[in-house]
Amino acid sequence: MKRNSIKKLLTLMLAFVMAFTLYLPAAAEEQQPTEPVTQNTITVSVKVRTTALNEKTLTSNEKVTLPAGSTALDAIRAVYGGLHLKTTVKDGVTYYEDGMLKWHTSQWGNYLTAVKVPGHSNTNKYFGDNGTPSTWHISSGEGYKFIGNLNDLEDDLYGEGNINSTFTNKVNENGYLSEKDYNKYAGWMIIINKSTDNLGCDQVLKNNDKVDLNFTMFMGFDLGQKSWAENAQGQWVEKPAWTIYSFENNEFPIIL
Repeated sequence: MKRNSIKKLLTLMLAFVMAFTLYLPAAAEEQQPTEPVTQNTITVSVKVRTTALNEKTLTSNEKVTLPAGSTALDAIRAVYGGLHLKTTVKDGVTYYEDGMLKWHTSQWGNYLTAVKVPGHSNTNKYFGDNGTPSTWHISSGEGYKFIGNLNDLEDDLYGEGNINSTFTNKVNENGYLSEKDYNKYAGWMIIINKSTDNLGCDQVLKNNDKVDLNFTMFMGFDLGQKSWAENAQGQWVEKPAWTIYSFENNEFPIIL
């Protein structure tokens, strides 16, 4: 009897060990961490605007889907580019033209210099000289909205008697709105999620980013960005924004 009891006990123990051994792989399988899902595409919003000039949008709020790892320039080209990329090299600098856009490469990366604006020329400008109102077709009929802010900054940077000293009062290329049109500190800025604290054209985007290619008359101050300006001593000093930025609205209020 005692021997039979021992056999039964050994049989039960063996069955328990086998059951536990079978359970271990299944349990381990259940506890394995799941692999992160790689996102192959991103969707971003893109606008091309001339807010500081006439409170207009050249393209509406476009949503584009791009491969993951795409840059701000990729997104802008998807909205405002074309089918053919034209490349030229001059004095060691590579210049690109695609659809409505022009840009070039430098030691700091890609820099977008001009956007096609049909009819824009020295006889059809957004403003008269020094930001005064004009009656040209492309104009809103009003002067530069932030002229008081700009003049105050010139006075602060360069001293009394230097008002309007930064204006160039010219369009550099017919049919385009280009850097240094109207003012030597004017140009296209890339604002991502309300900020210019980015790599510009070369900034790698994330899903749901908001990309705003917008034209500034003076270093982004009129686009709601604090920025830097060079004074008469050649020093770059930080100055506050002149307005409050909005991706949704084209009309920015004056806050100074």
